Amino acid sequence: MVENSCLGILKRNHDMVDASDIVLGCLDTKIDFHCDRSGTAATLRYAEAHGKEIFLIDVNSLQVTKYRVP
Repeated sequence: MVENSCLGILKRNHDMVDASDIVLGCLDTKIDFHCDRSGTAATLRYAEAHGKEIFLIDVNSLQVTKYRVP
């Protein structure tokens, strides 16, 4: 049941990225999302792989940084 729920959440996140031109990610930017195993990091990696423009919002400082421009 938990695995099914996780797959559903992952699909939802992919659907949101697929429907977007810009992706906002809220995370601790001191941690490289390429190495992190969180759902946010997985979604950001998916967005990057699909050429989306990404903005990162640091959860500690609330600073917004443009990460990637397609």
